[in-house]
Amino acid sequence: MATALKSKGVKEVKEVAQERRKELESLPHGVRNVQINRKEQNSSDAAGVPANPNRADSGGGVIGNDQELNADAVVPPDNSDASCRNGDSVSGHGLHLNQEINPSISIAQGITEAPNGVTVSSNQEATVPDGGGGGGGAAVAAVAAAAVGDQEPIVPATATVPPFIIENVNLLSLTGPPIQEEAEDTVDDETGQQEEAVNSYDHLLVSVAINKDKFLEDKLACELDHTSHRVIKNFEHLACTKEVDAPHETRLRCKLNSENSCFLMLIDFLAVEKGDETVQDLIAALKAIGRHDVVKIITDVYPANSTETISDFAASDTNSELIKKMATKLDQQSRVIGYWINLGRKFGVSGEKLKEIEYGQFNPTLALMEYLYSKQADLTVGRFYEKIKEKLKRADVLKKLDPFLVEDSGKPMEDVIQLDSDVMRSICVCLNNQNRALNNWRHLANAFNVPKDIYKDFNPKEPKSPTNLLFEWIFANRIHLTVGQLCAALESIGRNDIVRDLRKYFEQR
Repeated sequence: MATALKSKGVKEVKEVAQERRKELESLPHGVRNVQINRKEQNSSDAAGVPANPNRADSGGGVIGNDQELNADAVVPPDNSDASCRNGDSVSGHGLHLNQEINPSISIAQGITEAPNGVTVSSNQEATVPDGGGGGGGAAVAAVAAAAVGDQEPIVPATATVPPFIIENVNLLSLTGPPIQEEAEDTVDDETGQQEEAVNSYDHLLVSVAINKDKFLEDKLACELDHTSHRVIKNFEHLACTKEVDAPHETRLRCKLNSENSCFLMLIDFLAVEKGDETVQDLIAALKAIGRHDVVKIITDVYPANSTETISDFAASDTNSELIKKMATKLDQQSRVIGYWINLGRKFGVSGEKLKEIEYGQFNPTLALMEYLYSKQADLTVGRFYEKIKEKLKRADVLKKLDPFLVEDSGKPMEDVIQLDSDVMRSICVCLNNQNRALNNWRHLANAFNVPKDIYKDFNPKEPKSPTNLLFEWIFANRIHLTVGQLCAALESIGRNDIVRDLRKYFEQR
């Protein structure tokens, strides 16, 4: 009779578990918990399931080692199983055994290895291996482990867990928080959106974003034109990056600023003053100063014995690029090879004229003299001479004025020395010299009390920034270059300071 009742109780518990397992499978993974509520437990008790045989006040039974339990088996009572005594606990999963019956059981899908080596499956039966310590406690641990485990399946031997073991399991906090897989994706998406927002300017075209912003272009020019140390990279290194990849000739033109090219001014002077000289003579002069590289540029187009005059050579439109290539070579001053000034000397050009070419087409001394002629009608040759002698102490300028002191000392200077005269040109060459050891046109302006806010405008036009020239080339030839690629190019030459300023500038817009 006892066997029949126990078999019936076990079957009903298994049926309830199977029903809950079906409900469990319909729930999302990680939240699969099935509760056997009090009413179902009470119905099981009403069906005749006996009290826990392992309690101190009743008969009990223990699971022997390697012994299978099923509905037809009769478990002999035994009170010696310490694993099922009141207050004992099964460690490893936070589970406790107590005297009070708690019918709430959480069963998770899958197979879990509990303490003492018991393996439990939600759709298979438990195995109680050898190892001593009482099989009842191991079975309880197996049921508890099955409730919380998510490990990989381990194929077990079959064993039936009797209801008197299930009754004494009080499962505390077996239901963990659900796994929020979608939440992690949301965080990643938000981070990606933030990064995209931060770098939203990376796709902007340099030819648009910087070309239209003169302030930004000038800021970049200040940081890239000249650096305080050789290890700090400048515009030349930027031009060599794979993102910009400017040709060598373009880099040289940016560096030399061909708008103020001394060689171009020299060739124009030779075309006028030495117009009868031929291309053959030009080649011979270049060989004399050791510039065979420039000779090759010419001989690739002209024969070495060409009799074409220099004036025709300079005036020909077809030679425009050829002359610019020569300028990129000859404008570079050097102490070991000849350059434009050496070439001018080979053609007999005076040192004063070469100095005039060197100082460029801008003439601040001439502008100052024009201002003095218009503002100081009492300016005489003698007075001008005294200012040069006392304030500037420039003997070279005094020597040019000496011929006028005897007869013209008291005459207005503009009537004696005109602005376009050779004497005035010679005076301008002397005073335009930027040598800091010499007093120049600025000192002359101070000697005549010319306000600084006026004479500062007489300063010759500053050479164009090589970085600005490089960006002009980029705007025309690298129209698809983006701000992000420009930042990558700057990072590759170690100018992270400019990258930081550039990104900060766009982020604040």
